Amino acid sequence: MERADNYIFENLKNGTAVEAFDAQAFSALETGTAKYWYPQYLATVVIAVDRDRTNARINSWSDLLNTREEVGYPDTPRLNNEMLMSAVSYGLEGEGYTLKSAAKLFAALRAENRFVKGTMESPVLICYDYYAAKLIKSGRNIEVIIPSQGTFTYEKGLLSNIELVFSDNAENTLLSAGFRLLDGRGDHALYPNDADYENARRVTNYPHFNNVSYDVLRTLRREVLHIRLYTRGGVPRTTVFRPGIYYSRGCVGSFAYPSFHVESDAVRGFARRNPPAGVDYRAACQMAVHICIGW
Repeated sequence: MERADNYIFENLKNGTAVEAFDAQAFSALETGTAKYWYPQYLATVVIAVDRDRTNARINSWSDLLNTREEVGYPDTPRLNNEMLMSAVSYGLEGEGYTLKSAAKLFAALRAENRFVKGTMESPVLICYDYYAAKLIKSGRNIEVIIPSQGTFTYEKGLLSNIELVFSDNAENTLLSAGFRLLDGRGDHALYPNDADYENARRVTNYPHFNNVSYDVLRTLRREVLHIRLYTRGGVPRTTVFRPGIYYSRGCVGSFAYPSFHVESDAVRGFARRNPPAGVDYRAACQMAVHICIGW
C-alpha cells in the first residue's frame, strides 16, 4: 500500500495537473505545493451491495459484521485508502473521530476472512459512490447505501501550478460520464435520492482530518493486516513520508519535503538516547529512521 499523496505531489513537482481530493488540496495550497484548485465533482464513501449475489440487510457500517459476505476494499493510491477509512471512522465515532473503531471493524472482518483488499469484485464493497455508479453502468445490479451512521462526502478535482481553462460543456461531460456534480446533481438511475445523502458530511476540520488520515496505512498494516510490524533487529517499524504539511503527533512536527516524519516510539527513544555529538534531537530522529528501516 502506498499513500496517494506521494503520487499527487510528485506529479505536481513535475508540472502536471493532478486529480485530488479537497483534503489533499488543502495541504497542497497551504504549503505552496500547488497554486490552483479546481473542484469538479463529489465523491461520497458508501457501501455498494451486489443484489445479484446477496440479499443481506445492510444499512450501516456496523451491519457489515452481521452479514456473512466478503467485503471488498480497494488498495491503490488513486482510490485513496486514507479517504475511505477516515470516512468509516467518522461514521463510527462522529466528530473527534480516530481510526480505532474502523480498525476494529476491519480486523473483525479479516479474522473471519471477509476483509479482502485490492478487489472490486466482492458482493459487498466499501468504495466511492461514483465508482459504484461505474459498476452499475457496466451492468452490475448494485445497491448504493449511504451508511446511516454517517460518512464523508469529498470534493474531487484538479490541482495545478498553472491556471486551467475548462469548456462551457464541462458539467454536461461530467454528468454523462456518471459523476455527481458539486451542487448534488447526478443521474438518479446511478445514485441514491438526495435525502439519502443527509447522513454524508463534508470535511470541515482539515487539520484534524489530515492528522487522522496520516496514520491510515500504518493502522491498516499493523492492526488489520498484521504486516510490517517489525524491521530488522526486532525494532518496531516507523513511518517515513514526504512531502507536504502534516498535522501529526510525531517528534519532528509539521514540515515539508525533504524532512522525515518519525512515528515510532522506539525511534524517538533511540534518537534521545543516542544523539551523536553535535547533532540535535531532530537530526537524530532522521538518522534513527535510516537505521531502523535500513536506508
